[in-house]
Order: sequence, then C-alpha cells, then structure tokens
Amino acid sequence: MTKKKIQKAVRHNLKCDPVPFQAIWDGRKVSDIRFDDRNFKVGETVNFEETHFTGAQMRKGEPYILHYTGRHIEAKITHIQGFENGYGLLVGYVILSLEVLVLEVSDYVKAT
Repeated sequence: MTKKKIQKAVRHNLKCDPVPFQAIWDGRKVSDIRFDDRNFKVGETVNFEETHFTGAQMRKGEPYILHYTGRHIEAKITHIQGFENGYGLLVGYVILSLEVLVLEVSDYVKAT
C-alpha cells in the first residue's frame, strides 16, 4: 500500500497599506513585491489585510498604530519571480503574481 503525503494548505496573512490594497481590490494590481521571509511557494494563498495607516506612518508611532479596516483579499500565488534571476530585485525579495479569489469586508475590525 502506498501512502500519500497530504500537504497542509499554506495561508500567509499579510498586512497591506491602503493604496496598494485598493489597487489589488480594483483589479489594477496583479502582483506584489515582498521580502521572502516566508519562503512563498506557487499555489499557496495570501490573505491581505488592509491597514488604516501605511507602514511608514506606523513606524512613527502614536497616533498611527496598527489598526485594520476589516477588508481582506484572498489570492493564490500563481508565479514567483525571484532576485536570483536578476531583473533588478534586491536579494531576498520576490514578485508574487496573484489570482484574486475572494474580496471580503468584515464587521470585525481588530486593532493591535
């Protein structure tokens, strides 16, 4: 009897600044540049969570704390362009090509 290896579905929860989030939501942006600290793989899912403030604003601290809007985008990674092939990417960064699966607005908004 052959045992099949069952792979657990990988889902990455990622914060996303308001402007790029809206561009993905509207369908104008179909890729995202990320530092590859999660070892992204084709076929995995990313869940973008929109923040009220940008990362630059939040690094300044109060009153710009991490606060989510309640909007989420679930997308599948369809292609990954890595830095190893050149193309001007810094070492450790990748371009994720995305296929949007779900657009969602949640009543629950978390603040951290």
